[in-house]
Amino acid sequence: MSFVSNLLSPLTINKILSNTSKCIQEFKKKELLVSVTLKEIEISRLKILKHKMIEKERKNGFVVLKLFIKKLQAHLQLSQFRRPPDPHCLEFGEELKEMVPEDVKEGHFAVFAVKTETPQRFIVELQFLTNPAFFEVA
Repeated sequence: MSFVSNLLSPLTINKILSNTSKCIQEFKKKELLVSVTLKEIEISRLKILKHKMIEKERKNGFVVLKLFIKKLQAHLQLSQFRRPPDPHCLEFGEELKEMVPEDVKEGHFAVFAVKTETPQRFIVELQFLTNPAFFEVA
């Protein structure tokens, strides 16, 4: 210190020390500001990531909903083909009575055997539909 003391006066040394102290304080303030700014950046980044995750979940939810709607539409379109072509067939009115021949009584149905030389018609009770032999014929 004696070498420095010889070159610089005590007043100059005090000024240098004071300036150095001020610089250190300013540096600490800036370091604190940088630290706060970095924390704010990290918080903003986390908010953006959270928002992106929510958007991704929302999109996935819409994708699942779209798939469900498509399957439902496909099912509804298929169910159109399962309906009888004539909606009046489901009504029990005069038209239905005309469709059933008079010799077929309630609880019976008509069966046509067409693999024989001459086609034959049989009137069968509905209870025979549960007979295993009937399933083999069908």
